[in-house]
Amino acid sequence: MEKALQKDVGRNKGAGVTVCQDLRWWKKPMSTHRDFAALRSLGRPILLVALCGLVLSACAHPVPPMHSDRTIVISGKRTVGSNDRDATRKMLIAAARMTLDHGFRYFEIVGAPNTNSSRGATLSIPAGTDVTIRVYREGEIDLHRSDVRDAAGIAAAGL
Repeated sequence: MEKALQKDVGRNKGAGVTVCQDLRWWKKPMSTHRDFAALRSLGRPILLVALCGLVLSACAHPVPPMHSDRTIVISGKRTVGSNDRDATRKMLIAAARMTLDHGFRYFEIVGAPNTNSSRGATLSIPAGTDVTIRVYREGEIDLHRSDVRDAAGIAAAGL
């Protein structure tokens, strides 16, 4: 085999053919420019679909479903380990986000066990407590009630 290889190399020395080209041990010829262009044209739609999927998945986030009576239950899992002040702040921000995500402007907390909220007192939600809110649009509720909160104001302020 070595003698045959040396013989072929010697014979093709001036022809500008390399050893690899002369051995012909590749079954398939090398790809042409057209093959690469076809792959490139196929790759663009795949890349575009993947990019669109990535962009759309970045916008998605879990929104709890709203019940028929316009109530939403917000899990208190995010507040476990926080003090009551931080837990209250996190839950109010989460309630404001859920209210706005569902297309409403105002909310009130209607169900939260062990919630200390009386007229004139500040709201206190213990850490780890699930909170139920009821959502309203403008004009559907008296805004002067102390338990009605403006979701846009809370979200803008970041509380």
